Amino acid sequence: MEKNTLRYSGIVFLAGASYGAQATTVKITYAAGFTWTQVVASQALFAALLFAVALLVQRARGKRLVPLSLKQTIALLALGLNTCIGTVLYNYALTLLPVSVAITLLFQFTWMGIVVQLVVMRRRPRAAEAAAAAVILGGTLMASGMFSESVGALDPVGIACGLLSAVSCTFFMFFSSRVGRGMPSVQRGLVVCLGACALGFAVPRLLRKRRSAGRHLEVRPRSGTMRAVRAGSAVRHRHAAPDTGAGCHHGILRASLRHRPVDARAGRAG
Repeated sequence: MEKNTLRYSGIVFLAGASYGAQATTVKITYAAGFTWTQVVASQALFAALLFAVALLVQRARGKRLVPLSLKQTIALLALGLNTCIGTVLYNYALTLLPVSVAITLLFQFTWMGIVVQLVVMRRRPRAAEAAAAAVILGGTLMASGMFSESVGALDPVGIACGLLSAVSCTFFMFFSSRVGRGMPSVQRGLVVCLGACALGFAVPRLLRKRRSAGRHLEVRPRSGTMRAVRAGSAVRHRHAAPDTGAGCHHGILRASLRHRPVDARAGRAG
């Protein structure tokens, strides 16, 4: 029993430590030119591939698969969707916040889990649980620099996304111990990751459809004019050099133009 406790405690420690490495790695991918949607999709894909390889190894060793009911499959896929939602929120927060602040917000799931346990299960936290949560919370807050003077300059959207990712992580930890109980962990993890993959690859497409549904700016190189139309509060435009064939520069033109010809060279509405 003591060996198992130490073993699982070590696994949990490594899992927690991986969050710091993940955040740094994600920042590096952003610096290399990848978008947060690409990072989300790749994380879900590689997680599913790792579980698939592990499952194939187990099958080669003679381990049989456990049959899943439709209800179990849907529950595990839904758990994967929740996992991907948390990943989306966390990765987007990393585009707006420093790594230390984003991971501090994520680790708020330590006390959020105790609150969910108190509300849903009507069980008060043990003294060891409350003390551990307090130590983790205090340590992450002090290490992140949240008490510095620059905290007021943090992006509020990033803070909201970081806290919501903690809520998603809390739900995952609560429901993961209740969904698919008795199933092999590798088989269970594969189904969860497939649910995460479904949403991870859907997010970029949904964002592209949303952008294409909005009106955009139409450039007519030969006539030297472009047609600007409003798309929300900002209009995407490009400055073109139609006669010279020079490259285009993308930008944001805040305007309220609706189907009005614009002189590309003079830069004013006609």
